Amino acid sequence: MKKNNELSKPYSVVSDRLLSFSFPSFEELEAFGKNWSFYSRYRFGVGEFSGRFDICQHPDYQLAQTFYNDGLMFSGFAPQNCISLVQCTRKRGSLTANRNILEENEIIIIDDKKAYEIIFNDISKFNVLSLKKELIEEKYFYLLKMIGRVYIDEEGHFKAFFNDIFNSDRAKRDERSCKDETIALKMFHALDKLDLLSKEPVKKRLTKKESLLFDIRAYILSNLQFELSIKELSNRFNISERALQYGFQKIFGITPKRFIKTLRLNEVHKEILKTKGEVKISQVAIKWGFENFGRFSHEYQKIYGLLPSEERKRLSK
Repeated sequence: MKKNNELSKPYSVVSDRLLSFSFPSFEELEAFGKNWSFYSRYRFGVGEFSGRFDICQHPDYQLAQTFYNDGLMFSGFAPQNCISLVQCTRKRGSLTANRNILEENEIIIIDDKKAYEIIFNDISKFNVLSLKKELIEEKYFYLLKMIGRVYIDEEGHFKAFFNDIFNSDRAKRDERSCKDETIALKMFHALDKLDLLSKEPVKKRLTKKESLLFDIRAYILSNLQFELSIKELSNRFNISERALQYGFQKIFGITPKRFIKTLRLNEVHKEILKTKGEVKISQVAIKWGFENFGRFSHEYQKIYGLLPSEERKRLSK
């Protein structure tokens, strides 16, 4: 079996074995993610990024247990021709998926047709089961009607199944293939025990103010290149500055000011990677509203671990 402690390009998994991947940098996670049907749009954390994917792939299903030591915002799909059950088993901070506020052990069902914008601002761990639609139509056809809904794993059967597969003795685990009938039987047993047909979906109606905060966030994302102040946002959306600050922190785990700054730093980072010395770093910084270059360099280093100039030198090697 191939073991990956350090990723080598291209990031693809064709084996039916249980594979483990570690991500020493955000860029490597981002590159890997694009090949696994999600696009990491923004990073929220401070300091070096780290994460991990444990994957079991079979022609009819795929299991993944993921851990992020940082916050991300990304658009997620199920793999092609699949439906995925995504469960958060650990979060430290906020977590939302398409205007659903998700709690630990809740499961959201997604497909390969519609992007689900998932945001978490701190350490998070997920279990993801993706099933081919042919298998679903044969055995779990009812899942097709449950796309976009949220359910609670009250008895913990779904979580226990993943822990059994991925957290068992590594030496024994690495000897097994995902063709192993035991894994498939345990998977079917966990789905049957979850018994979604008898459960009502979790319904969390957002308050008017909470819904408005999502609208404000969408507005920020669409207008990053323009000057955005808390006062301007408050006036535009007819919400007090205090309510805006408090609500944003509560729902997204980050202040609107820090949110704007982080998104802009991400845009600077992308341009530095893309231009590779063709444009001065100071020009890129000014373009995204950073006029104090010393402060900008400090903020950039806090998120990406390198000064912008050091990043540029690294890319030129």
